[in-house]
Parts: sequence; structure tokens; C-alpha cells
Amino acid sequence: QDEGIYWARGNGWISAAGYDYLRARAVRGETDEAVRESLARHTAAVVASQDPQTGLWWTVLNRPGETYLETSAAALFALGLARGWRAGLLGDDVLPVIRKAMEGVQSRIVPGTDGKPVVTGVSGPTTAGTFQTYATVKLEDDLTYGIGAVILALIETSGLPE
Repeated sequence: QDEGIYWARGNGWISAAGYDYLRARAVRGETDEAVRESLARHTAAVVASQDPQTGLWWTVLNRPGETYLETSAAALFALGLARGWRAGLLGDDVLPVIRKAMEGVQSRIVPGTDGKPVVTGVSGPTTAGTFQTYATVKLEDDLTYGIGAVILALIETSGLPE
């Protein structure tokens, strides 16, 4: 694997699982400062790399414009940030980031030929590899993990303040 390659969907899972982990620890009256500090740095980098026009993220986060914008990663980042906000681990400054991400995600849900919704723009299956490995993975529609990420994000972000 090339060093310095930050795959968006993998990092999306870090955000979603990391804030869920911290939320679960808080419910038990526990903390994990090492994870909290690591997630704070991670979140700052994620927020800084969001595409301002679409609200999505590039499939290789630190190489904007060299790959493609990806749906499931944006859903996972929105999910993680919303969980972090709901748990009191993140401030209101993430709300516009979440809103913009969900606008991007919702723009990728389109009517199929049968009129049923289709989740578009999901990176096909990937394995750790070089930049070129990630850059050549094809975008696909209605992949189960993309649909699942979108559903989880829609649920977690519903009812957030404007």
C-alpha cells in the first residue's frame, strides 16, 4: 500500500464507529481520551477535506480532483459526525458540514428505471493498495454497503437542528 493514501470510505467507518464507541463509553460513565483526541484530529482533517460544492468527499481524501466524489463515504462521515454531535462530543460547528454532506448524499439518490430509488456513485469493492488502485475502482449503483451507509446516515441525521 502506498503511504499517505487516505481512503474515504475506510475513514468514514472510522468516524462512524469511533463516535459510536465514545458514545457507548459515555453511556457507561467512561471515557477514552486517547480515542477522543485521535478522533478530534481525524474530524478536523475530514471537515477540511469536504468538497465545498457538493458536500461529498473524494475517494482519496488527500488527493482532491484526482479521483471521484463518493457517496458512501459522505454518508458515513455524516453518520459519524451526527453521532458525535448527539453524544455531546462535537460542537454545533459540525452541523453545517453534516447538512452539506446529506445534501450531497441525497443528490445521489435518483429514480431507477422502475421508479424505485437508486443509490448512485458508490465505489466498488476495494482493498488496500496504491493510489492507482483506488483511482481505478469503478463507481457502481445500489451496492448493498452503499445503501446501508445511506440508510444509517438518513436515520442518524434526521431531526438535527437547522
